Amino acid sequence: TTFVMEKSNVKGSMEQSDVSVEYSGYFRKNSVRLKDEYKDLHNMIRENARARGGFGADVEFISSQQLKTQHSNCEQLLYISPLSRIRHIWDALLMLCMGYVALVTVFLACTLGTYGADHWSFWVELFISLIFILDIGANCFTGYFHSDGSIELEIKEISKHYMKTWFVTDFIACLPWNGIARAIIDNPQVIFSYWSLLRFFFLLKLLKWPPIWQEIRISKLITLIELELRWKHSYFKLILLLVQTAFLSHWIACLFYFFARAQQVFNANLTWIDLTILPTLNLTEKYIAALYFSVYTVTTIGYGDIVPITNPERIYTCVAMIIGASAFATIVAAVSGVLSEITMNDVYYRTLLDSLSLYAGMHNIPKDLHFRIRRFFTHRRVYHPFIFEAELLG
Repeated sequence: TTFVMEKSNVKGSMEQSDVSVEYSGYFRKNSVRLKDEYKDLHNMIRENARARGGFGADVEFISSQQLKTQHSNCEQLLYISPLSRIRHIWDALLMLCMGYVALVTVFLACTLGTYGADHWSFWVELFISLIFILDIGANCFTGYFHSDGSIELEIKEISKHYMKTWFVTDFIACLPWNGIARAIIDNPQVIFSYWSLLRFFFLLKLLKWPPIWQEIRISKLITLIELELRWKHSYFKLILLLVQTAFLSHWIACLFYFFARAQQVFNANLTWIDLTILPTLNLTEKYIAALYFSVYTVTTIGYGDIVPITNPERIYTCVAMIIGASAFATIVAAVSGVLSEITMNDVYYRTLLDSLSLYAGMHNIPKDLHFRIRRFFTHRRVYHPFIFEAELLG
């Protein structure tokens, strides 16, 4: 009965599909005005966030008066907002340093070993260590978010919180591990050594990548990029998964080459470099071969044309296969979840149309009415695909 009573409403709504072409043309002609209205809506949401004092609010709006009342003039100068532009620029610099460490430092540590001031990367890593040391000082004065979305303004509480959370990790990551390795070796003639792996402690800084990226995501620049491109957060998740897979493959490849090279230098054993590829290949070609082994290990394909020969290589390969299989299962599950988020609206309307067919067959709804209702939902799927409008406006 309810279905028949709503027939007139459906009939009136079906008239919208007859003017779909005109509607789409109107949308294209007024795209600039609609974009401005979209920006106004975005600003309104930010103003509401400011009024609540939660995530996405500008620190100048939230805490200017609180800083004046709670802090002295010196403390006001030292305090750094987690939402300020200078903090976002600093976080972006930290992410660049982390990317260099994850790619270049790991590669040089596994292929060249340790090196002195005559190598350009020595000074780059020294600069990165300086940046990480300065970051420790900056974190002692950077506010943090509470669970309710408010920002901590008291510098003493900020310092205590940092000492209990990230201080130890940041301190270990900021040490000049290349110089420490050379001091331990204490022989300028020895370059390649297992002590070179000490530089992997730089990678501890990558543990802060998720929180740093989370802070950068709420910056005005990233918000404007998302606004202009209208990217879904799921797209960023896919890109992040690809980056994580690339980093993991790169690390496994570098270490696979390192253990083979260590066997050649210290034990004079034949390795996969000697038996599976020509030893006369240059370093780039050897790295490509190791990366090829790494990718088919992580993806659980395993062609078998490059295989470990010595016991250390086999032990390392067992560890790499366990890590690769776990990472691959995690990535597949994450990608499935991201794809389901991207296609959420399509899945909703496909399920709705399938349910409509079952309902029409169960209640013997006339074909003409069934056709018009289906046409209405098809039109709505194309020109009004957003299914959470009530939740957003509510």
